[in-house]
Amino acid sequence: MQALINVINDHTEQAGWETARLIPLLAGIQELMPWVHQWHGEYDDEWGGTPAEEYQAYLDEQRAKHGLSAADLTAWRPEKKVRGRARKAE
Repeated sequence: MQALINVINDHTEQAGWETARLIPLLAGIQELMPWVHQWHGEYDDEWGGTPAEEYQAYLDEQRAKHGLSAADLTAWRPEKKVRGRARKAE
């Protein structure tokens, strides 16, 4: 989770990535959130808070910043690549 957040922050701040390029990464965070809530949903002394709440707040902030809904991220699918050679016309 933290790795995805670091990539998003780095690519936003240093490479100037736009929303369209960040959507797959944000969709990945959203997809992981049920497990984060399940396994890290309680207060953690070492963390100094509740990791799941902080990650959820980050996701919510990014969605608002980029004008995306949870449904937008859920609906995202990678573009299908065309493989092989084009067929010859008869």
